[in-house]
Amino acid sequence: MADKASVLLGDDMFSIFSKKKKNLESIIIDDVGVRRTLANGNVECVIWDKLSKIKIITTDEGPIVDDVFWMLIQDEKNGCVIPSEYSEIDKLISYVQKLDGFNNSKMIESMTSTENKEFIVWEK
Repeated sequence: MADKASVLLGDDMFSIFSKKKKNLESIIIDDVGVRRTLANGNVECVIWDKLSKIKIITTDEGPIVDDVFWMLIQDEKNGCVIPSEYSEIDKLISYVQKLDGFNNSKMIESMTSTENKEFIVWEK
């Protein structure tokens, strides 16, 4: 009988240890904004010109699972959450660091957090 981990994880048993996840969803980051299409077909998006706040949310669940999430907030109904393990995260950071008032110190602080916490790194 196969062990429980092998049954649950199958051929991708060791993929959870890779630095960057295989993206089962699509993410587009460009000069207009960010658009994330989820595996179920739902779409999250923000437009840079309408962006109102950026939070980094950390959890106490790492390091085997992603424990850092970028929350881009446009308004009460529109926003986008990007897990930090996505291959596109470097491109996202490049865009947001150009925003006037982006707090790099808070971003660095968030990356060292091992608890459930929110860090506001930019606000309009």
